[in-house]
Amino acid sequence: MLTRLVQRKVLACLMPALALAVGCVFTPPTFAKSVTVNGKTYKIAEPGESVPDEVVVQLKDGFSLAAAHAVAARLGGQVVGDIPEYKLFLIKLGGGKSASQMLNAAKKEPAVRDAFPNTSFSIPTPVTPRSPQKSLNRSGMGAETNSEEPASQAGAVPLAAPVGGQWHLNMINWPDAGAPPATTGIVAVVDTGVDYTHPDLVGKVILGKDYVEDDNDPMDVAGHGTHVAGIIAAKGTYMAWGVSPGTRILAVRVLDSDGYGSWFDIMQGVIYARNYPGVKAINLSLGGYAAEGSGDYNLFKKVMDDTLAKGVLPVVAAGNEDNVDLYYYQSSSKYRPVPAWYPSSFTVGATQEVDMRAYFSNYDIGTLDGKTFNYNFVDIVAPGWNILSTVPDNRYERWAGTSMATPVVAGVVARYWAKYPTRTPAQVVAALVATGRSVNVYNGFPSAEKRVDLMKALGINATGFVGVVYNGQSGTTLPGVTVTAKSGATTVATATTNSEGFFRLKGLTGGKTYVISYAKTGFSAPAAAATATANQIVPYTKPVFMNQNRPAGQWSVLLDWRSWHVGYEEAGWAYPSKPVWFPYNWDTTAGTFFSPYVKSSSLGTLSLSNWGSLTGSPYMALTHQAYMYKRPGAGFVIKPQGGQTYKVYTLLDNINSDYYEWGKYKTTTNVTQPLVQARLYLGPTLKALVNAQSATGTGPYWHVATISGGAVTVVNKLQATAP
Repeated sequence: MLTRLVQRKVLACLMPALALAVGCVFTPPTFAKSVTVNGKTYKIAEPGESVPDEVVVQLKDGFSLAAAHAVAARLGGQVVGDIPEYKLFLIKLGGGKSASQMLNAAKKEPAVRDAFPNTSFSIPTPVTPRSPQKSLNRSGMGAETNSEEPASQAGAVPLAAPVGGQWHLNMINWPDAGAPPATTGIVAVVDTGVDYTHPDLVGKVILGKDYVEDDNDPMDVAGHGTHVAGIIAAKGTYMAWGVSPGTRILAVRVLDSDGYGSWFDIMQGVIYARNYPGVKAINLSLGGYAAEGSGDYNLFKKVMDDTLAKGVLPVVAAGNEDNVDLYYYQSSSKYRPVPAWYPSSFTVGATQEVDMRAYFSNYDIGTLDGKTFNYNFVDIVAPGWNILSTVPDNRYERWAGTSMATPVVAGVVARYWAKYPTRTPAQVVAALVATGRSVNVYNGFPSAEKRVDLMKALGINATGFVGVVYNGQSGTTLPGVTVTAKSGATTVATATTNSEGFFRLKGLTGGKTYVISYAKTGFSAPAAAATATANQIVPYTKPVFMNQNRPAGQWSVLLDWRSWHVGYEEAGWAYPSKPVWFPYNWDTTAGTFFSPYVKSSSLGTLSLSNWGSLTGSPYMALTHQAYMYKRPGAGFVIKPQGGQTYKVYTLLDNINSDYYEWGKYKTTTNVTQPLVQARLYLGPTLKALVNAQSATGTGPYWHVATISGGAVTVVNKLQATAP
């Protein structure tokens, strides 16, 4: 995640000399940051970083390879790579000379049009979907057991479509998009390579170039490219279906085992991929930062423009920096995320299970907090959180990032082009955007965005809802729930949640309001009304948390809200100092985190620091909170003791307790308040449903209710101090 990056920048802005400035001016780092996920360490390129002893030169017209060798000799180096199409040459310097020392000398050479450092690139900053990350292999051995995975995924048995563990397929309406075509155009994955021996990819991968090892064996040892390839085209034999399982993958390796690479290698990879016969799209789940107007910025843009002009669509990850780097360098170096920034890129942001922005995703922004940015580079968004796909050594893991959202779109592009083969790249982009599901500021995107919808892109109509149900006591997904849509007394549609808790209600009528109810032995939840949209299967309002019924006399309390994602990163690391370079107000976010509390009259307080016990004092226990599975809910149980009263309340805050993330909760006008509610059950019976939107008062503490024995008194009050 962004912890080191943001903390370092916050501290820099807090230094008195810098705080006096009108925005901070920073010196770019000279090193990659290291991020460890699942025991694997990746090197992530920082803005301004480059390979220290390499220079890229572009020769003027009329000069050839001989001139490049002569220039290299005078710089004390040698030519180690060339891209003739753009008269580009990579010079490796010798004798301890650095690129910064030799750039001016290179630019003075008569044959040289331009010279610049070999800028560093990498996979986007890795994101951890949940902790600890679980991993499965095909045999079910040699990996941790994952209670959230479908049981059918533990063995080497074929799976029926759609795979229950792949929520993103449900969200883009893959199950109702018709049978995938047997063949499509080729999608190039320019990345860390691809494990072409993986059982769900074997026979589907074309071995392209490896520009890291300079050979023709682009085997992946980092895992990133294999995960990307599986999202696009996994065969569904064992544990994962791709969005377009009929697509072949051209594997091109430009990033090393640490997910790290250089501008020059990526240029070579893109040019090779676009020239490969049959390639229709290039998936670029990678990036770096280049200063707007610099030589490396302009030439990368030229390569991307030319790629699009050849009829090949670059599908590019927006990046996982939550716009932090964009704001950080806004008033100084003007570093831009490339290739995501270029108009010729089809740039993809990331969403999560309820169609809200994943907290890490870069995003568009026009005017904010009285400042004008005009960041307009994200073209479409797609599921990019907790995505199950292939990784090396016959394994499967859930990863998160715009890296995962990008191949979702690339797979949709492949299927769309297979159906409409004469369409141009511009027409493909326009069609996917036009048919996408609208998301807006309520969903954490300051500018209007569209989430890709495969079913609608292919011109298929169906009306209904897609949603997800969780066990409110444990936070885990809840399979086997019967979901029913009724119009009056008439049952119109039913569905059963799959192994990942997802349901699909279909056959409804657009514009009509239905009562949606949920049934599973041992669980309960109140029904709710929802209005269907004609010819669309749309996400249900928010996740559904069902109560796991408790024995008679015990209280269970469920808190749930729409999303914890949006606002998490900002509030957790940037907002405590509100540095001048970070304009996004913490009180305009649409996601949050609640700290659950129960205070007994004399036995103590249940909280995140004291999870309690049902067998001893305080006779209450926290069973689930959002950070266990990073889902917007919390559950706890009270076993009442004679003579005790219990005050149920929450703190609307971030993990540092510096600010509550919704700020002026009752008065903010920037976004529509997400639904926040608390349900209190006595045994299996719902005794109170409390909606925070109707609370009186102001302040970060929400006093929900007071329990005494078998009675509950609803308080529903916001206040400045704890009850």
